[in-house]
Amino acid sequence: MDALFDDAYHDEGFVSMVKHPPATKHVLGSNEFRAFAKVDERTGRILVIGVLDNLVKGAAGQAIQAFNV
Repeated sequence: MDALFDDAYHDEGFVSMVKHPPATKHVLGSNEFRAFAKVDERTGRILVIGVLDNLVKGAAGQAIQAFNV
């Protein structure tokens, strides 16, 4: 599962796959997106948790992202 997501997002500068469920405080004030994925062996379902500080996703966030790229 980790390899699938890592392959999909390895070229994305602002997306990070993490080994433990993230919290919003981990991305506070940044334009980073952190995601956690896990297969629940009991149910066969995939659990994906993603966090994003959407306060930075306006015009100011776009400017920061463009500057960082």
